[in-house]
Amino acid sequence: MDDSEAAQTIESPTDRIEETPADSPANEEVEQAVHEVADSEPVQQTDSAVEAASDIVDGAVSGEDTQDLVASDDAVNEGDQQKQLQPSNQTEEERGEEIPAVIIESESGLPVMDSHGVVELPPAELKPMETQTDIAESPKEHTKPVPNITGWYRKQYHGGFRDTRTRVEYYHADAQTVTPQELRNQNAPVKAHRDTQTKFIKTRETQVMVECATQMTHRGVYVTVESDKIVEARPYVTADEHRDMIVQCVTKIQCFIRKCNAVRTVNRMKELREEEAQAKIAKEERRRKLEERKKQQDVESRLHPRTHKDFEKLLSGLEKWRLQEAERIANAGYSDKERIKALADLLDQEASLLQKIDRLKFVAAEGNYDRNVAKKLDAMAAPKVWSTRATHARQVLVETPTTVRASELRDLHRALCTSAATTSVDERLQVLLHVKYTVKEFDCALTRDIVDLIDREGDMVSRGRDAESLEGLRKRTSNMFLQFIQTPEFNPEAARFQKIDGNTKSTSADKSSSATQASIYQCRSCSRYLPSSDFRLSATLRSLNQCRTCANAADIATRKAADPAYAQLLAVLRTRERASNPDASKGVMDLLQEVDLRYLIDTIWTGKSAVSGVANVAQLMLVRWDKSQVLSPWNCILLTKSEAAGHEGLDAAPEEVYAEAFVERVRQRHVVGRRHFGQVVEMMNLI
Repeated sequence: MDDSEAAQTIESPTDRIEETPADSPANEEVEQAVHEVADSEPVQQTDSAVEAASDIVDGAVSGEDTQDLVASDDAVNEGDQQKQLQPSNQTEEERGEEIPAVIIESESGLPVMDSHGVVELPPAELKPMETQTDIAESPKEHTKPVPNITGWYRKQYHGGFRDTRTRVEYYHADAQTVTPQELRNQNAPVKAHRDTQTKFIKTRETQVMVECATQMTHRGVYVTVESDKIVEARPYVTADEHRDMIVQCVTKIQCFIRKCNAVRTVNRMKELREEEAQAKIAKEERRRKLEERKKQQDVESRLHPRTHKDFEKLLSGLEKWRLQEAERIANAGYSDKERIKALADLLDQEASLLQKIDRLKFVAAEGNYDRNVAKKLDAMAAPKVWSTRATHARQVLVETPTTVRASELRDLHRALCTSAATTSVDERLQVLLHVKYTVKEFDCALTRDIVDLIDREGDMVSRGRDAESLEGLRKRTSNMFLQFIQTPEFNPEAARFQKIDGNTKSTSADKSSSATQASIYQCRSCSRYLPSSDFRLSATLRSLNQCRTCANAADIATRKAADPAYAQLLAVLRTRERASNPDASKGVMDLLQEVDLRYLIDTIWTGKSAVSGVANVAQLMLVRWDKSQVLSPWNCILLTKSEAAGHEGLDAAPEEVYAEAFVERVRQRHVVGRRHFGQVVEMMNLI
């Protein structure tokens, strides 16, 4: 047994061991044992070494000198100061020849190598324990551990040294002894062994059937039969019978599934039929409501006409009535004298009706003027709309200084035009004062006139004049202030609504040049300079002659009242073409105007259906002759709405369905339409 290994397992059985005098027999015996261990070479630790070291320590501590040991705190503190070994000045060879006092295996700590090739282990934190060592005066004397293991289970590691050559760790003096727990662990059987972590496969036999016995009644034994059950064998079923039973069950399941599918199909068909019926009823209801709304709008437009279309309806109805009355008089068989008298009465009635229509125009013009002024002022005060790339806001409304200025002027104009019956005298004077200060920012003839009118009204109001006597004065003030708002010098937003540049000279040459630059044309009837939107445009028009007002007056004079049915039909055709060709930007119907459609229907197609000859424009519809081509004057046919639906539902080409003579007449009208609308063909090539 090697004594150097035995020195690692020295354990004190006492709770507290203090330093004993150097000349005591116990210390001498311990030192002698330590010297013997230090002079020997390290070998494997054995159980006999542990027992020998324990006997030595027990004999040294439990001897007669034990009663002289006294606990001393000063000795403990002095021992704490001597925990670390002093660095040695010996060379590496001398240090290698000297064998350390205690050799144990390192358990923790990060090694640090010094300049002498020895790895130094860093000390750990101190725990509540006491360790005391003595350094002998002679080189042969070594340290002896005197630990205190009270209140702890495992000693704290305080660092040490490791030999770089042999990789052996040298602990400090206070960690050279082991604890009772470590001794118990060393004596305990091996737990981390390969056999405890290996799966072994073993074969075992067992009886799976339960062995039982039946006790029968015989002499000396009685077994009750109250809980017994009589078991009888069921009918034997062959494989064919079992298969037939399965087939019957499967057949029943299939029949049930087919019945369920049939019921579901019937229910689904019923639901579809109900949905179609409901859709048809809803469609018919929408059509009926649309017709009623159209009738109400027609009656309202005839009783209270406001737009140009409303007056066209009145004039168209008047012209139809005049033609019917003239035909009735011509077919009545009157004499020349009676016929002339009847025609004269008809002329008087027509004149009176025209006068009523003119009065309605005057009333509508006043209401339209106020609505147009309010709409224009709102457009001036509207904020600017900027397009953005953001997904949450495609457009942004921006108020500029000019729009804010236009909004303020609009509010002043509304307050100025408010009826005197709804405002008090103080409120009216306050409004006049605001308007006066607004116009006095500019000095011109218009602003001076407005200030003069405001002062005059304020003086009359202060004198107690009634509102009726101030009606004309207030009208002049509002009109002049509206003129002030519509001047670009005072309201920059008004420049967008100017038809002619304000810098245009009064000479005819300058007017002609400026009109050409601004797309302004002169009407040859009234000699006014108007934009192209005020003229009647046509696909076959080569020059602008009459403005829209003069053309309407000429139509009334020549009995050519416009029929709104053509405008409605044109709107329907444009909508249908856009729906059929959503990718196309412009079509032929977008270039045609109401005048062109009237010529196409009345002149080329004679105002009648090509199949049935129905002449009611409200029931007619223009459809494509060839469905693969766009609708145009050279690819169309005039039919009723029901006939048009049947024509559009054809699967074959129209030449294969209609008679050859009918197809020839349609082609002739296509040639006439292409010849008349030749400019449209050239425009389509440019688009």
